[in-house]
Amino acid sequence: WWEPSQNVGFVRRRQLIEVAVHGWDAANAAGRSEAIPSPVAAVGIAEFAEVMSLDQRDGADPCPVRIVATDADVDVTLFAAPDRTTAVLEGSTSDLLPTLWGRRVPLDRPIVAIGGEVHEIAPRFLASA
Repeated sequence: WWEPSQNVGFVRRRQLIEVAVHGWDAANAAGRSEAIPSPVAAVGIAEFAEVMSLDQRDGADPCPVRIVATDADVDVTLFAAPDRTTAVLEGSTSDLLPTLWGRRVPLDRPIVAIGGEVHEIAPRFLASA
């Protein structure tokens, strides 16, 4: 468990995101493409930035990555470092959330643009997500 926050609000948010991501998994396994509602996905991205991304530090030198949603007010940079190039993950909240959770969106849908001066940074970040 995440020790700093174990209140009811944290658990409710966590459960909402779990249902959204696993619902996305089930729909995709059944061959359906269903979007996670943008407000729910935005909350999930915020949680990833606040809580889950901290697990990626584990002694490693994480890649600086900026996450930008095209359909919501989400623009967050993880592991910012002034001396390193920051990759940019940009897409809809519904596409970004599963991507951050290690799911891959169908290859026939070019929905998450990976940018930045050094393009291998974002794939390395996603590989560790």
